[in-house]
Amino acid sequence: MDALTMHISFGVSVITALFTFYFWLIKARRERPCLKIYQADPQLGGFAQSSCTDPVKLVFEVKSVVANYSSLPNALLGVEAKVKMRDGSWQDAETRLDPKTPLPINIPAMQTMRLDVSLTIAVPAVPEGQACRNTQETFALYRNRFVAQPLEVNIGLVTLGEKLFAYVLTSAKRAA
Repeated sequence: MDALTMHISFGVSVITALFTFYFWLIKARRERPCLKIYQADPQLGGFAQSSCTDPVKLVFEVKSVVANYSSLPNALLGVEAKVKMRDGSWQDAETRLDPKTPLPINIPAMQTMRLDVSLTIAVPAVPEGQACRNTQETFALYRNRFVAQPLEVNIGLVTLGEKLFAYVLTSAKRAA
């Protein structure tokens, strides 16, 4: 009977150790930094900033939400962005955050926050652009000529420890 009690006691100790290790792994996984970005608006709007100069600057307005999936708070230190061009390459964009949300942004655990970003890329001027009457016409002309359709934007979120979380946001197709 002593041998049976010893084996049961040992078995319970092993199972307890395995459960403790398993829950420790789950807790450690939930505490790792994990930010994701989602579109708040299906359309990624924009305008032409300079329609009479070379290069023409296109500004894209991305309205998004950042979710912190970690059980610990995280800090957003920077935002990087690239725009997919018609030839399949990615062009680095100059990024500006909405003035209402200056960096750094502290995101509480398991919470979301609004993040509106303006992205500016430069494209070469074309002769047809001189006939455009306003910045919306100019934007449409250059967007259709140089930028991939539907519009794809790669947003990178830079956090503490220089960790980068990058996601591609795609604009809904526009009706022709």
